[in-house]
Amino acid sequence: MILDYTISNFRSIREAQTLSFEANSDNHLEDYYVVKIDKYRILKIATILGANASGKSNILRAFSLFPLLMLNPCETKSSKIGYDQFALDNNMEKEYSKMIINFICDNIKYRYEIHFNNDIIDVPLKSERVL
Repeated sequence: MILDYTISNFRSIREAQTLSFEANSDNHLEDYYVVKIDKYRILKIATILGANASGKSNILRAFSLFPLLMLNPCETKSSKIGYDQFALDNNMEKEYSKMIINFICDNIKYRYEIHFNNDIIDVPLKSERVL
């Protein structure tokens, strides 16, 4: 189960934005929408709301790019990843885009972090199994 997902420097998203699946303290309809795993209360569904052109689609694009980066390597070393960094700040061209996912599998919490640009994918040493 995914706890949260964070993205930065991707399309219209400059600063880190986090989509959290952890439930708040409200118990209304808990039997339908919340799964309890250890000390975590995780939502079965999530909704992204916002005004037009506020970045909702870019969050979903980033969410779908994450497994592609992990599971489908580039064909050659010189292949480009083919995505858009944040374009309204020239300083962001020098920065990596970052994706971080925290999830629970078999009652163990994991954190996976990936940094990338169009030329390179860098998995920092922070990728870890968190107890």
